[in-house]
Amino acid sequence: MNNKTQLNEKWRKFLLLAVLFAVVSILVLKYMTVAALWHDEAFSVLMIKYPFSEMFRRLALDVHPPFYYIAFRGWAAIFTSSVFSLRLFSLFCYLIFGLGLWLLLRRYFKFWQSYALLALTMLNPFLLSYAMEGRMYTLGLLLLVFAVYFMQRALEEKKYCFFLISGVFGGLAALTQYFLIFSLIGLFFYSLIKLIKAKAKKEYIFWLLGWLLTLLVFALWAKEFLSQLKMVEASYWIPKMKWYSPFSSLVNLLLNEKGNLNLSITPSFRNILILIWSYLTLFSSLFLLIRTIVLKKIRQKNSVTLFLFLFITPFALAIASGIKQSLYLDRYFVFATPFYVLLLGISLFNLPKRIWKIAFYLFLILSFLFSYCSFWKEKIKTPFPGMKGASDYIVQNLGERNKVLSDSSFVYFTAKYYLLGKTPVYLYTTGEVSHFSGNALLSPSDIKNNLNDLKPDEYFVISTTGFGGKAFVAPENWLLVSRKTFRDFNSVRGEIYVDEYMVGIGGGSSGFGILSMPML
Repeated sequence: MNNKTQLNEKWRKFLLLAVLFAVVSILVLKYMTVAALWHDEAFSVLMIKYPFSEMFRRLALDVHPPFYYIAFRGWAAIFTSSVFSLRLFSLFCYLIFGLGLWLLLRRYFKFWQSYALLALTMLNPFLLSYAMEGRMYTLGLLLLVFAVYFMQRALEEKKYCFFLISGVFGGLAALTQYFLIFSLIGLFFYSLIKLIKAKAKKEYIFWLLGWLLTLLVFALWAKEFLSQLKMVEASYWIPKMKWYSPFSSLVNLLLNEKGNLNLSITPSFRNILILIWSYLTLFSSLFLLIRTIVLKKIRQKNSVTLFLFLFITPFALAIASGIKQSLYLDRYFVFATPFYVLLLGISLFNLPKRIWKIAFYLFLILSFLFSYCSFWKEKIKTPFPGMKGASDYIVQNLGERNKVLSDSSFVYFTAKYYLLGKTPVYLYTTGEVSHFSGNALLSPSDIKNNLNDLKPDEYFVISTTGFGGKAFVAPENWLLVSRKTFRDFNSVRGEIYVDEYMVGIGGGSSGFGILSMPML
């Protein structure tokens, strides 16, 4: 093959990768700003507005490590902190993660196999949903895949500096999301077993230095981590896992919100088809996973072993944590999902007949695309303006006398973001706001804890049925002028109510007018 042919071949491969990344970008960008900002994303945006020292002080009061906020702060300095920019950063990290995964796959597989595995992973609807969420998950994926990639290079090429590079990426991953520590534990034991089998004494020193570097990077936040750990143990929110949770997870990580194993569904042709499809996905994935584990002669055994450690370890440790306090939440398995999908893909390569390989691959990738596209097609049929709609309504109807309150921190921070520079927003609460509700962002001046202390005026009150909340119940002597309802993205986020009240204005013996709510 002459140089010109080689060059053309490289360009063809580059264009194929570019097409895949373009498809992923289009799928995400198309729906990136359809949903309004929600509580966790508002936390991301508002936190970086503080000076560095204050940001770190407040992060120590939260339950997350700081690296995501440092990285996003740098991004926002260039591209602003708009909702689009916030979510674009997640997409950017997802694409860089894809490049890292491509480099890792090419160490084990030929071009077309690597391409098929990369496409299967990048088009996974569960992962795509986090590529458009303004949180730390895709940055964590990026850091993890590069920690794995350089660890593999160090083990196989015996280039010891790669142990140190892997150590830095590992430390930054742990400083991005604590659940990544479980993935790093999987990588630790995999690499240790590889060294023991290779009987490589010299490599032990550099391998150990690499992991010490991971610990040193993480140690920069160790004091705050221990403080956060005590805070979490005192006020915990993740529900206990059920016996069927792992089976549900295996489906949800492939089909996202379209998967459903619940047999007690409302009987309809559509629901029955979704149920059959979900169980087919579950049984197919179990068959492929078990076959991969028990098959003695399997191509690229090294990659299978690596991916098994990175997939099973987070699950095993999350399940084991349930003995004391559950850490089992599908959201946290986003870091295990790529390796789950890769294991399924590798298992396809080892099926005995070509027709089976093609059939299973098409079933998976078409299921992914159908799940993602049908989910959004159904979503956009019914408007869900969320807090963006609620804040626009308030701005349009804001008078000189109006003040804005919220009785839920789960919508307070999103309201504060959208109404920033337009009008102050206050949080009404009679108790302490928990760490998972965003107390790290609160200042005493943000809080109103006694409605009787409010001055006579006109008030907008924002409440939500999401996150276990309910509509605001006003004192009897408050005059309700109007109520407007705004549907949010899903049932977890519920509905947002914007009530307009007159307080201390009007007739009556108490000085308050009383009016029944008009029919809307």
